[in-house]
Formats: sequence, structure tokens, C-alpha cells
Amino acid sequence: MPRPPCWRQRRIFPNAEINVSKLEPLVKNNVVSDVQLKTAQAAYDAAKANVAQAEAQVSNAQINEGYTLISAPVDGYIGRIPSKIGSLVVRNDAQALTVLSEIKEVYAYFSLSENDFIQFKKSVSGKTVEDKIKQLPPVELILSDNTVYPQARSCRVDSLSDRMSSTGGSCLILSSTVLPGN
Repeated sequence: MPRPPCWRQRRIFPNAEINVSKLEPLVKNNVVSDVQLKTAQAAYDAAKANVAQAEAQVSNAQINEGYTLISAPVDGYIGRIPSKIGSLVVRNDAQALTVLSEIKEVYAYFSLSENDFIQFKKSVSGKTVEDKIKQLPPVELILSDNTVYPQARSCRVDSLSDRMSSTGGSCLILSSTVLPGN
């Protein structure tokens, strides 16, 4: 296991401390000049600062290592990942790492023709479109092979736009369901 960069600095620091404590009584008894003590004290201060700097480098490296793990606050399916292993990813990169599709709730958007919308307004009871939506039975999600999507048993219509598209003469409907186990 590699040693942290502060390991060497921590080994030098006690020596500098010992030199200071050794010279203090000698200076008091005028055996050596106080210049030697000041030099030892400067070496001690430098060693102490070097330990602090090395510990800060270790702390910074640990923070940067934390950026190597990518997690999401929700469960879901990950889309295509354009970056390769080892690629440099920066904070303000214009390209997203990937797209996460949340699977807790599924939304389906579909259209209703103008004639079907008029028929809906006439046949379903309620004063407003919102009241009429509340009267609708659950919606089944039919897949392209004409099978019913089994996880979408409680699918309901959430909203219906009462404005018609100028190009297709249809309105947009939003339906959602909560998938089991989520």
C-alpha cells in the first residue's frame, strides 16, 4: 500500500522538535548562541507547515477521489454512455454523462382526434374537463404486439388539453402509472 505524501513530513517533524528542545537549555546557559536556536525554531516551523501542507494534499486527493464515483438519487435505467473508461470528465462538460430514466412512475402521452374529443365531452359526465377526467376508467397500455402491458394496471388519465393542434386537429392526453415494487 502506498504511503501518503505526509508520511515523510511527519517523520521529519519530531526531529525538528527535538533540536529545538535540545538547544533551549544550551542557549539559557550561554553555551551556544541564540542564532542556532532561531535556526532550529525556523526548521521546526517549516517542518510543521510542511506536515500541514501534506495533510491538506491528502485531504484534497480524498475529495477528488470522491468525484470518481457517480451515483444517482433515484433508481432507473441508464441510457447510452458516450464516454469511455479513462476519459477525462470535467464539471462543466456540455455533453451529459448519460440519461437516467426513472422507473418509479411511467408517463404515456397520446393524442385524441377532434371528433373523439367532442364525443368525450358529450358522453362523459362532469362540468369541466377535469371533472370528466375523474370519471374515466383506468387506461390499459397496449404494446405494439397487441398485448397489454401488465405492470400498468392502475394507469389513469391525468390531464387532457382542451386545445386542438392546428396541424393535426388533435389534443394531447397525459396518462401515468406507478410501477409495482417502486
